[in-house]
Amino acid sequence: SFLLPFTFQVKTDNTGTSNNDQFTIPTVSSGVYDCHIVRSDGVRTARITTYNDAAWTQTHAGGAGTYTYEIYGTFKGLSFNNGGDKSKLINISQWGIFDFGNVSGAFYGCNNLTSITATDKPGLTGTTDFSNNFRLTGSMLTIFGIASWNWSTVENMLATWLNSGFGSSLDGANFDSLNYLGYTFYGSNFNSLIGQDQVGGRL
Repeated sequence: SFLLPFTFQVKTDNTGTSNNDQFTIPTVSSGVYDCHIVRSDGVRTARITTYNDAAWTQTHAGGAGTYTYEIYGTFKGLSFNNGGDKSKLINISQWGIFDFGNVSGAFYGCNNLTSITATDKPGLTGTTDFSNNFRLTGSMLTIFGIASWNWSTVENMLATWLNSGFGSSLDGANFDSLNYLGYTFYGSNFNSLIGQDQVGGRL
């Protein structure tokens, strides 16, 4: 079956470690990749299968600007971890093939990620560690449908939304495996309840 791409928008001349006409996708050595990138300026990369492929840094011949990226194939393992080109990511418009995997700090520090307009769900295949994933994400207020994500295997949510603008409801979310909630919502806009029935009555 045809799988939809992970689709997001970047502003290349925001502050980052790459040049102002570039964007670097922050992959991790433990990730699983077999994909190619299609950009809104017409560029399509060759197949990428390793975390350290030079093609994760993309250069735009048209210069600095705002571009849409689509990643097709398998893409599991992303971590800005408060570094790199964290400030260049401005929106996620479709989760598609994206899988959080078991890497923390996915969007940590993405201070210009002020919207996630995606209406589908990301993969959480075997994800136990969800710590720091949306920490310091600036004024981002809503993540569509997040309560219906498959949280069933997640155990650690340390500082997931620490000092972020997160305020979406988690009413009805299934956190049956959750063991650790330290600083999860501290400094965020979250103002809802998580019931004992959502966490198996253990917290």
